[in-house]
Amino acid sequence: MPAGTTPSPQPAPKKPVDEELSESAERLLSAILSRDLNGIMAYCRAPFFFEGKQVGTDAEVRKRWEAELSTEATLERLRLVGVELRSYDEMVARFGKPPERLASWPMRSGTFAVGNLSGHAVISLWRKGARGWEAIGFHD
Repeated sequence: MPAGTTPSPQPAPKKPVDEELSESAERLLSAILSRDLNGIMAYCRAPFFFEGKQVGTDAEVRKRWEAELSTEATLERLRLVGVELRSYDEMVARFGKPPERLASWPMRSGTFAVGNLSGHAVISLWRKGARGWEAIGFHD
């Protein structure tokens, strides 16, 4: 390298897909626990499934999260213990067939993140989008 030149910065090593998704799922759950609506919306995209109901626009997703956060009184008592990632087939093998109310979810086209909030399981469905991992469903 000629004198007086600086080396160009090397790109950061790419994270494995499961580590990237796990971090996104943990950030989403942390945002839910802290009632950080902007943090939640950074990961949630329409169409989005709350339990068995689909909402079609990002504005509707935001409005629904606002309502959920305002009525959930127990969030302050919960803490994030961990997140496990599973495919649809792994979810069925571990927990059995999904409940009928989740039949509208596009389960086979995503990856599930099972969050442990102080012993209470919450499930989010994720897909890889243009901006990274996006949550498209949530069930507690």
